[in-house]
Amino acid sequence: DENFLVMNGDLLTNILFKDFISYHLECQNDVSVCVFKKEVKIDLGVLQLADSGQIKDYIEKPTYNFNVSMGIYAMNRSICEIIPDSTHFDLPDLVKILISSENSKLGAYKFDGIWLDIGRPDDYQLTLDIFENEDKEQFLQ
Repeated sequence: DENFLVMNGDLLTNILFKDFISYHLECQNDVSVCVFKKEVKIDLGVLQLADSGQIKDYIEKPTYNFNVSMGIYAMNRSICEIIPDSTHFDLPDLVKILISSENSKLGAYKFDGIWLDIGRPDDYQLTLDIFENEDKEQFLQ
């Protein structure tokens, strides 16, 4: 009654929601965010510049890793008081308010299974491949 899930509708994952909710409850977070380590490849040479405009470094086609929000959140009902009426307010707004608040508890649940944002063309194609050629049962439980 006091805690609930919120999630984007354009994702595919094999997360065990039971484990995620257990984390949220054990940590007593106001909001818990599912986090995925996403590898981003840049298909260009990346330059690092000094303020003077001089080139400090040249990195050919680097790969970076970022901790990204999976679009899956566990929330305690108390955060509903933060959400304003009749105005645009999205999850990044909520998370930023909680980060800046001294009294809020915001946690990251690191997930290393399968997570695809099927709103992205590359992830959508991978999803089609999984459902045509691989074990789709892991997503249908």
